Amino acid sequence: MKYVFYRQLGRLFESVGINIGELLRASSLPEDLLSRREIMLTEEEYFRLMEQVGLMTKGDEVIRIATNDGIETFSPPVFAAYCSSDGRNFLTRLAHYKRLVGPLQFIVTEQEKDLELEIGSITEGLTVPAFWAELEMVFILNLIRKATQADVKPVSVTFQHEVQSRALAEYLGCQPTHGNKNVLTLSQSDAALPFITRNESMWQYIEPELRRRLSEMEIDDSMAARVRSALVELLPAGKTTIDFVASKLC
Repeated sequence: MKYVFYRQLGRLFESVGINIGELLRASSLPEDLLSRREIMLTEEEYFRLMEQVGLMTKGDEVIRIATNDGIETFSPPVFAAYCSSDGRNFLTRLAHYKRLVGPLQFIVTEQEKDLELEIGSITEGLTVPAFWAELEMVFILNLIRKATQADVKPVSVTFQHEVQSRALAEYLGCQPTHGNKNVLTLSQSDAALPFITRNESMWQYIEPELRRRLSEMEIDDSMAARVRSALVELLPAGKTTIDFVASKLC
């Protein structure tokens, strides 16, 4: 399975002083990656890249990247979610279509007084790189603040790593704690604040294409799983050619 990587994000990395050539070499990725028409990365490649970016940045640079003007327009799934009626709707939509943006999963959980967003890897057991978790938290909070025109402060923020950056804590508006998950917790009242960016017409226009893309990803993933299963059965007999697998899958 491969996931889209938006070249605009690479340009944002450059804007904070990261040498893209060095970054790609350190990540064991082709140096012409960002010049390709379509940039697709496996989950492993994505994680390696984000790990290396973290080694080349500081806390305040994470904030500069995640709050860049117009960042909500980089990808259709994010822009579509930005057209939501409120924070709850925004996070729910973003969680549903997150796989179209990269190999992370968002899990939204509603409590009586709070709304929790957990940021984790798609593959169980993989730890989201610290930089990436911080980037996602700031990015989401920034968009909610812009869309509501309110200084929304989380009830709490938990990371799987110890946060060293004072600038990050100041931006979030609370001192992050260390735990076994990356979780952003908002009050229900803040999650219900209306978005001035609400645009149902735009959502109705974009959403069918998002559904189509997500469906294609699920079909591709299902076929890959079928091929792996067939290979496991055929390996003992040494029948591992394309013709044997195709025949087994009819």
